[in-house]
Order: sequence, then structure tokens, then C-alpha cells
Amino acid sequence: MSLWDRASLAGHITLAESSSQLIADISPHNSQLGALESSISADISGEGLVEKRGEGKLTLSGNLTNTQGVIVKEGAIKLDGHLSTDMVMESGTVLSGSGTVNSLTMYDVATLSPSEQGQQASQLRIGQLQLIKGGNAILHSGFTQATTDRILIDGDLVTAADKPLNVTVNPLGTWQDSDTNQNGAADNQEGLSLVQVGGQSTADSVKLAGSYIARGAFAYGLYAFAPGHSSSDERKVTGNGNQYWDYRLQNIMLDANGISTPVEPTPEPTPEPTPEPTPQPTPEPTPQPTPEPTPEPAPEPTPEPAPSPDPVPAPVPEPTPAPQPEPVRRAVTPQVPAYLSLPAMMLNFNRTLTGLIADTVNDNHSHFFISGYDGGDHFHAKGGFSDYGYNFTSKYQGWLMGGRWLSDPDSPQRISASIVAHRGNLSMKPQAVDGLSRSYFSTQGITGLTRWQNEQGWQLTTQLGYTRIKGAVTTDLRGNVASPHATLLHAGVELGKAWQWENQRLMPLLAVEYQHLSIKKFTDSDGAKVCYAPHNAPDIQPTLRYQWKVNTDSVPKLAFTHELGWRITTRKNAQTTIRGGGDKTTFNSGRGGDHLLVKSGADLKLTQHVTLTTQAQYQQRLQREGTNDWAVTGGVKITF
Repeated sequence: MSLWDRASLAGHITLAESSSQLIADISPHNSQLGALESSISADISGEGLVEKRGEGKLTLSGNLTNTQGVIVKEGAIKLDGHLSTDMVMESGTVLSGSGTVNSLTMYDVATLSPSEQGQQASQLRIGQLQLIKGGNAILHSGFTQATTDRILIDGDLVTAADKPLNVTVNPLGTWQDSDTNQNGAADNQEGLSLVQVGGQSTADSVKLAGSYIARGAFAYGLYAFAPGHSSSDERKVTGNGNQYWDYRLQNIMLDANGISTPVEPTPEPTPEPTPEPTPQPTPEPTPQPTPEPTPEPAPEPTPEPAPSPDPVPAPVPEPTPAPQPEPVRRAVTPQVPAYLSLPAMMLNFNRTLTGLIADTVNDNHSHFFISGYDGGDHFHAKGGFSDYGYNFTSKYQGWLMGGRWLSDPDSPQRISASIVAHRGNLSMKPQAVDGLSRSYFSTQGITGLTRWQNEQGWQLTTQLGYTRIKGAVTTDLRGNVASPHATLLHAGVELGKAWQWENQRLMPLLAVEYQHLSIKKFTDSDGAKVCYAPHNAPDIQPTLRYQWKVNTDSVPKLAFTHELGWRITTRKNAQTTIRGGGDKTTFNSGRGGDHLLVKSGADLKLTQHVTLTTQAQYQQRLQREGTNDWAVTGGVKITF
């Protein structure tokens, strides 16, 4: 018997012989009207086989008791009835519906999907499930049990250790924090039950595809509650009690060591049978002891002097208090630590870069220069683990190229103008137990400087710069997840007074700097919408600069420059907001902290017009929050 597309079959069908077959070929034939699907509402019995072919969908809503069961070779099948025999799903096929099947065997890439997008949640019940090469399940969830698809396996889930049932959850509606009692534990009644197994299974037999589900900033994972640890009140597979497997979707909970199950759920006590009393054995008669002879009374001893009092006993130490449990919080997705670290990384990089640029134009001649730079940061966040504070390391390298034009050097008041272009690379790696993430950026920009000097040694410098940063954030689990773009504006003014004697020069300076960071909002691959408040970063920096030129009348000539500075940060905490799935969370991105800055450089003048330059600098944070930074530059300067 055959059934084609866009057809239905009702009544009762008996496949009398073992060679009898009902072939449902749901492929395009003559008609092109309507969806490519057919339905069988008839009850099917007998010895034969039902075989599903074609890429269309077949709906079974009757009772099927035929001995050879159903084989699904292609396409999709929706089971709304009851199949008391076996079903085999070959590679690439899909089973949906709210029916029951006695035994199901799935080959590679076969999929269970109880409900279709836009439909009510469904519950698919299976007697025993065997996965030949693993399998897939697609479930829809509105983060209530009534709006969440579920797979119930009354018997065993049979699969290889490395071939689990991979569950993909399509989130709908608004999700909430599943830790309803706020105890920091994954409890056996919290979250959503996605898969239950009444028979044999393992913790690794069901896995979440992609390792986590993202809703806004936070990550949800799958917790496997073993028999004895699951809740009898949550049981939906056949039977009673808590002796079943329950795979539940909940917030991933972490402590500072990255442990996702910091508190093991308390298992429900298994009632023990009341033991029958053991009869007491008849006691043996106890032999009577032979009476000891009565001792003669001892003579009274001569009174001794009163004994000295015993020494005071040493105090017993108080018992050591039990260690406090590690703080526990909701895990964020692996990329969130990178998102929260971007402002501090970009601001410190640009601050260091503008300082290097200013140092390259400290000369009394017009010149052209080109130099390279290399450096790295170690940032320490103010907030701790519970506050989502993340330390990070970053590296940067690139080149600077520009020139300086000086007015008449013999004039009592001299004015110079400089313009510098820069281009480089910037990378960053947060230290986070939430997951591994990295970011990679390209940087480019331009800076202009003007300087006024007079014969009394006064000096006034202004600086204005623009930097553009473009790149990507990656994670080990998702690859490239976002492509942030940012722009930085920098403005500064510095006033100093120099005192010079012979070949030495001492100059105290006071600088006021301002940075404005704007990071464009973006949506990452997990659907999180990331928005940064504008970051305004004013700094004050007093500095003491010392220069010494080695006395030589001819080239080569050598000059040294040393600086000691104190960078005072006055900006406030800026905020980063992450939205998604109805969740909105705002995090603080830090303010930077105060720093001590040390620089040392040398210029080697090879000829009248060619000078080699080099400089090293180190920045040390002075507060809990801040950046330890190092940088080196080296290049060539050509005067004219």
C-alpha cells in the first residue's frame, strides 16, 4: 500500500503478512498545492512495516501495533498517536509531536523536536532510546515548564560515552535567574526539566549543544541530577520517587575557582525499612568471683607539709572555625569579560601612546622621524569576583611617523608644530573563570602638537589626537562573537619651566589631559546587545624631567633623558549595559586609578642630521585598581 503527498488515510489498516508494507512517500508528485505533507489517523496492526520516504512530513495520530514498527528513511514524521512497537530513524530525519513510542533507535544526525516554531510546547514520551552515533534534540522554551518542550524516556538511554544526545534550546520570551532561593546552588527543583530518564543513563549522556545558552549577559547550562539527587515532585517519567535522571536547564553558578556546582544538592532521604528487633541472647550465668582477703588496715601516714598547688592547666585552644564557603555568582557568557575590559584597555593604550608621541618631538630642531613601539599591560580591577571585576593582560605594537617644524631658533620666543601618524595592533586576554576569550584590534590615528618656548625656560605644549580602533572578540567555544569599533579623542595641555646649567637641564611640568572614548553599540553572535556609556577620562600629571648631554665637541653625541611622573585619575566609573532575552544588566567598567610613571631614554646623534632614538618606560599602579604597563620605542630622527 502506498500513500503520496497531500493525502490522508483514516479507519483501520491491517498489515497481515510480514511482507506487508505501507509506504508513505511524501515527495512532490503531481499537485503543488499546499504544504508537502500527509497524515495517517488510522490504527495500524498486523505483522507488516510502515516506511516513511520523501522530504515531506507525515503525521501519525492513530495507534500503531504492527510488529515491524516504523522506519523513517527521509524527511520528518510527527507522532501524535501511540506506537507500541519500534521506530527507527535514519540519518537526517526528524521526529516531532506529543505521542509515545515504545522503542526508538536513532542514527547519526537524526533529530527529536517535539514542537515546531510558534506552536505550543510538546512532550514526547519514549520507552527506550538508543543512539547509534549520537543524536540531536531541538527544544523551544519560554523559561516556564508549561512553555518548554520536554523529552521523557521511561526506560534506558543507550549511547556511547562520546556520542551524547545534544540538546539545542531555542529561547522564547523572557528568561529569569533560575536560582530562586538565592542559595548559590543548582537545586533539583529549580530551572527547567528538559530530559528525564527513568532507567539507565549517565551524566554525560545528554549535553547542551554549544555548552551554554546565552540570554543577555548570562549563561545557562545543563545540570544532570542523578537518581537519588533528583526531586520526586518533579518526576514525569513513569514510576515514583527520586530514582531517575533529570537534566535541568539552569543558570551556571560559579565560584572563584570556576566550579559550576559549588553546593551539591541535598538528596532526598530514601526511606529505610524498620528493622525487626534482634532477639536478645540468653546470658550465660556469670561465675561468682572468689572473694579477695580483707586487707589489713594500713598505718596512718605521718602528715606531710601541704603540697604546692598544681600548675594552672594550659588553656584549651578554641576550635578552628569552619572555613567560609566560596562566594558564588551567576556565570556570564565567556565573551562578557572581554566586553567589560575593553574601556580600560583602550584608554590606557591611548594614554601610553600619546605620551610616546609627545616624547618623540622633544627636540630643538625641525626634523622628520619614524619609530616603532612595543609594550604590554597588566590591569588589576577594583571589583572582585562577586562584582564581575576582571583582571587582564594586553599587548600592543606598531609604528609612529611624523615631523616637527620649528620657527626661527634664534628668536627669543619660539613656536613649533608637529604632526604624527600612527598605526598598530592591540590584543587583550581577560582572566576569567567564566570562559576563555580574547580580543584583537587594529589601531590607527593622527595627533597634532604645538609648543611655545621663551628664553626664560617657560614651555607650553598643547596636544590634540584622534584614534580609531577596530577588531574582534573571540571565544574558544564560539569563535568570532563580536566586532567592536571605537574612537578616541585626546586633548592635553602641559606647562613647564626649565633650569639649565652647562650640559644639564631640569624641568618640572604639570599636564592636564582629557580622553573621550566612544564604543559603538553592537549585537554579538549570542544575541546580546552591548551598549557602552561614553567614557570621559580627565587626568592630571605632575612630572620632573632631567636631561644630560655628554660633553663632546664632535659627533657622535649622546644625550640622556629621565622622567618621574605621577598620574592622577579623576574620572568616574563608566557603565556597560548588556541586554537580551528580556534581561538588562549594567556593569561598572572601572575608573583606572593613580599611577607612578618612570621613563628613561637616550639619543645618539651619528651625524649632523641623523640621530638614533630609544626610550623605555614603566608605569606602576598605586591603588588596587590600575595598570602596570611597560613600553619601549626606537627609531631614527632626521633633522633639517
